[in-house]
Amino acid sequence: MWALVWLLLPSLAFAQVPSNEYLRADSAQFQVFFRQEDAGTYRALWGSLYAGARRLETTLGIPLRDTVTFIITPTREEWRRVTGGLPDWAQGVSNPYYRVAILKSPRFGDPMRPFYVTAIHELVHLLLRSGKPDAFIPRWLDEGLAQTLSGESLHLRTGLISQAVLSGRIHNFYQIEHVMQMRANEASLAYAESITAVDLLLKNYGWDGVRRYVGALRDGLTPDKAFIRAFGIHIGEFEGQWFEYLRENYRMSFFQNWHFYLGIIFLPFLALAGLFAWLRRRRILKKWEEEEQTEIIGGTTEDYYSSDDEY
Repeated sequence: MWALVWLLLPSLAFAQVPSNEYLRADSAQFQVFFRQEDAGTYRALWGSLYAGARRLETTLGIPLRDTVTFIITPTREEWRRVTGGLPDWAQGVSNPYYRVAILKSPRFGDPMRPFYVTAIHELVHLLLRSGKPDAFIPRWLDEGLAQTLSGESLHLRTGLISQAVLSGRIHNFYQIEHVMQMRANEASLAYAESITAVDLLLKNYGWDGVRRYVGALRDGLTPDKAFIRAFGIHIGEFEGQWFEYLRENYRMSFFQNWHFYLGIIFLPFLALAGLFAWLRRRRILKKWEEEEQTEIIGGTTEDYYSSDDEY
């Protein structure tokens, strides 16, 4: 994900951080800031960035023209301070205008979101606007490509899409544009939808088509005009094809998520069973109370205390 947060400008962000708290590593293409406790993470990140950059440049047909900066924030508090308070569900953020990406240290980030996958995800955002920081890349394409090229899996989120298809809650491209204002569950759905849109784009036009579309966007064309130049149709027509693609391919995910729906179906029955059990217990307790009262009223004090036991 990316956002034009002015605090991401290195000179401003690090004006608030004592210079001796961060270590720094430089090369022609990458600059990494990290704390001593993340030194091992930095060394592995360095290799991932170089290997990833070569692969991404070839796939997208875009050279990484400028040095980009990665900041590994060591704590949740530092993450919030440096990013200006972005949602906690975010694992990384990049600002192509300033060529900066900020990552959560794996020591406090989401263990289900591998750190190095997030780093490549953010590198895709930076590369798409390398040398063209003002280029407008639609969010569905931006996030879809970042997830696809970083190797993020859709498998665990197919249930979200199938539920949205069945309930008619699929986001359109305009709504996906505002993912940063969404809650975690809605944002997760929007990210999953973005992957499927890129899947369909690749299925229809291949990587050559993606490169044509990205090139037109980098030339400054609007998403619709760029789509017409690259594919000869309006983007709205593709969006309609995508809706149909989701209905045809993800409605069957109902059966892949049968346990979820089975739980929903049986929940009312479980609640009723619990209610009946509670009422039955109430009846039994009331019966016992009535029997006890009858015994006390019908007997005497001597009878109550009499016993064969010795005290």
